[in-house]
Amino acid sequence: MIQFYLMTISGSILLTLFVTGFALYIGLFERKFIGRMHSRYGPNTVGPFGTLQTAADAVKFMQKDIVIPKYADKVLFVASPVLMTLLPFFILAFLPWGKFSFISSPYDLLIVFALIALNPVLILAATWASNSKYSALGGFRAATQILAYEGVLFLAILPVVFASGSFRIADIVASQSNFWFVLTQPFAFILFLFAAIAVSERQPFDLPEAESELVQGWLTEYGGPFFAVILLGQYIMLYVAAFLVGALFFGGWGGVFGWAGFAVKVFIATLIFIISRATYFRLRLDQLLSFSWKFLIPLGFANFIISLIVLQGMLVK
Repeated sequence: MIQFYLMTISGSILLTLFVTGFALYIGLFERKFIGRMHSRYGPNTVGPFGTLQTAADAVKFMQKDIVIPKYADKVLFVASPVLMTLLPFFILAFLPWGKFSFISSPYDLLIVFALIALNPVLILAATWASNSKYSALGGFRAATQILAYEGVLFLAILPVVFASGSFRIADIVASQSNFWFVLTQPFAFILFLFAAIAVSERQPFDLPEAESELVQGWLTEYGGPFFAVILLGQYIMLYVAAFLVGALFFGGWGGVFGWAGFAVKVFIATLIFIISRATYFRLRLDQLLSFSWKFLIPLGFANFIISLIVLQGMLVK
């Protein structure tokens, strides 16, 4: 029993350090990569080739004063960013690491999506607590956008779940031993990719934080340590999205290369999210919602029904 608790605690510490390091340095990589795409160098001052820039930025944010607006709901204003940061770590507890996971469940994929669905609730809480018109507009945009695209996410995973016969992520990975689901479910993969970019509020779906329109959207009143922990949570959610892309559609850690291959898959998925930010222009809110409700959701339903028919035909044979 003591050995179990020691392994759990040490594993939790290692996982926290890993994802925090990922968040710090994928942020640095994003700034450098986008800089090169824009014919710039990106951060290159702090540390060799700018490698310590994000660490320096984190220290700078944590040294700033904590400013709470006069008319804000102070308890909710402080609690919202803390909960937004804890939520991705709680999601990580359900993600399997091979045969090991901190919280094991036969429905871990379903639980992960249920936890992701809490994100717009926390954003609305932060919006309400800020008592700012810019925060309100950004928060309403964020909640509307995330709710519209979470449905697309769920429709995208249903064919994968039915093909594997399980809501357990490890079982879905094991069922791809012969072929990846990206080959048999290409439309589901495309739907999932679009929806994941939208839910993570990355360009071209970054309307809730449109600087030219809403100052900083629902983040307007948050600065210093609050902004730092929210940004940390957003990058961890980016890792969660890349993890799910690799696990659900590209065979996860299975195959000859094992975890090394899975790390490459997660990195490539992350690179796709970064390239989308550097490449595409921002959509209008009506275009974004129409794209979801009028195109992606009907396509998701059609793909799900066709997949069911094909799977039923295979079972009959």
